[in-house]
Amino acid sequence: MDPASGGPDAHPRHRLPAGTPCWVDDAAADLPAAHEFYGSMFGFTFTEIPKAGGSTTFATTGDPLGGLGPALNGSPTGWTTCFAVTSADDAAAYATGEGGAVLV
Repeated sequence: MDPASGGPDAHPRHRLPAGTPCWVDDAAADLPAAHEFYGSMFGFTFTEIPKAGGSTTFATTGDPLGGLGPALNGSPTGWTTCFAVTSADDAAAYATGEGGAVLV
């Protein structure tokens, strides 16, 4: 459990400092080609996520590092990087205070 929110902790075995990249997602146009490329380039192994339209997690030595899934309905392909924060509420307040937006 994440003591700050009472919800599940994405990385229960280790805490990452705020600002550290903690998860990445790739929306790919061709999943088999993406699996082949990233598997050979970085040594990723893939685990299918049940009932998720072919989406997988990927790892190198254990804990998942991120997700790989299809770009849906003509949406753009590319990577999204998530960063660890101490408090999601505080991070959202900071972002909006600086002129950003919180999208859910």
